[in-house]
Amino acid sequence: MKFKVIVLLLGIVLLTGCGKEIVLKDNLKFEVNSELKRSDLTIFDEEIKIVDESELIDTSKLGEKDVVIQYLVGDKVQMVAAKINIIDTTPPVIEAEEKIVATKGKAVNLLEKVKVTDNSNEEIKATVEGDYDINKIGDYSLKYVAIDSSNNKTEKAFTLTVKNVSIKTSGFYINKTSKQWMGVRFKSGGKVETAYNFCPGSGCGGYNEYGTYKVNGNKVIVTLTYSIDDIGEKYKFPKAVNLEFTINSENQITYKSSKYNWKSNFS
Repeated sequence: MKFKVIVLLLGIVLLTGCGKEIVLKDNLKFEVNSELKRSDLTIFDEEIKIVDESELIDTSKLGEKDVVIQYLVGDKVQMVAAKINIIDTTPPVIEAEEKIVATKGKAVNLLEKVKVTDNSNEEIKATVEGDYDINKIGDYSLKYVAIDSSNNKTEKAFTLTVKNVSIKTSGFYINKTSKQWMGVRFKSGGKVETAYNFCPGSGCGGYNEYGTYKVNGNKVIVTLTYSIDDIGEKYKFPKAVNLEFTINSENQITYKSSKYNWKSNFS
């Protein structure tokens, strides 16, 4: 009699265990390249153990995907099939500077330092929207735009400032050779002075020329109208002499192939 009761009770336990089933969630949509476990597809039930829980589901490709979930109820392995949908609703990320300074008249690559990343891992190139004129000084409000293959769009605003390159208005930009030193001094108010020293160190003379200058982008246009020699005599040019210098940096300019480096004094 006792034996039959034990058998009956054991049968009830087995039947209860076999009747337990895993329950899938209603919304089985997940982001591309996200970390996804089989338990993420189910409604949590502490009585059910998923067999292959440590194995991540591949979410690298967009679209529908069939997934099989193996789980234990008691000591019995059961399986359920699930259809998931891998989607991409995340817009790209744009990394770029908010302010760019360019030189008037000099081509600028606005995309040179721009980086775009996306959860899809696809290669995305940003574009620039907005109008600007590299030949006109001013501030231009522009934006970078990046769109992934799922049509997720990101915009990032930035400002392009077009200006002249700055030069120093103190000291001299000097070019030295064995026979002659030439210096250019830019002054406030658009005035300029060029100084020539022949036979450096031997005192064989020199002279200065004077005029005006204008900065245009990375160019300095110098117009000389008269000179004064070492004994102080002034000579007015019958025709103005124009020189064009290129600004390499605040400390260096170039005339033709000759480089002039800035120094605080003409020595």
